[in-house]
Amino acid sequence: MADWKRAVARVYRGKRGETGSEYRGTAFMISDRWLLTCWHVVRGLETEEIHLYGAASWNAGVRRLNTVIHDERKDVALLELCVPTEQPDLVPVNREQTAAIDYKELKCGGFSSEHRDIDCFSVTASGFDGEHNLYLFPGPVGKGMSGGPVLYQGELAGISRLQDDKKTYLIPLSDFLDLLNQHVDPIAPPNLQSKRDNFSNITSEKKLLKKIKRFEKKKIEKLEEIFEIKEETKKARSDDLKQILNEILIERKNELLQIESQQKKLINNKK
Repeated sequence: MADWKRAVARVYRGKRGETGSEYRGTAFMISDRWLLTCWHVVRGLETEEIHLYGAASWNAGVRRLNTVIHDERKDVALLELCVPTEQPDLVPVNREQTAAIDYKELKCGGFSSEHRDIDCFSVTASGFDGEHNLYLFPGPVGKGMSGGPVLYQGELAGISRLQDDKKTYLIPLSDFLDLLNQHVDPIAPPNLQSKRDNFSNITSEKKLLKKIKRFEKKKIEKLEEIFEIKEETKKARSDDLKQILNEILIERKNELLQIESQQKKLINNKK
């Protein structure tokens, strides 16, 4: 299974290292061309100003955006890359995830500053803040962690959001699921896709074995038929009957050769 931490990137205004450049927070890939982050991480920026760095699956490359789609009230933004990433590492998203996550052990990831490697640690959603409809973490995390993924049992549970440098919230997946469903095609989690692929392979092999067995049955039937024709030829008294039986025998032997050839091809495909 791919490492979800390789899907996490830094968000900058402008090119890193240039005058006016500013580190804004964290984002993470959920498909070959879409990332998630908090809206406040990119709020006020033109699309062409946003630069993404640091995702390990990009080999330290930089990515630019084509579109930003957001929900201001929920503080969630979808970032669309100009160019899709080939075979990207992703944060798995299970859109049928309905498990309650309060007081459960969660994994939180992101870049607390522009100079640190990715931070990854366990957290617990200690309660539910009804005013903001968000889960609350017990203490603040680094400011740059805003927009980072929070996972439960290896799948996306929500997005971390730092507020006023005092509280850290978790925006639950259920809050922005409608935004994902509207704009991002579903992707099977890697472990589920692997199971589907394995099931498909097993099913194909079973079908192949059935075909091989069918040809084996046909071959046995044809051999029995050839044996019977030979026995009848021995008993035949007239030359005309013997000739007819010999012609039938030649036909059956040719049919047997065809069956054996087809069976051999199937066996080679199985290998």
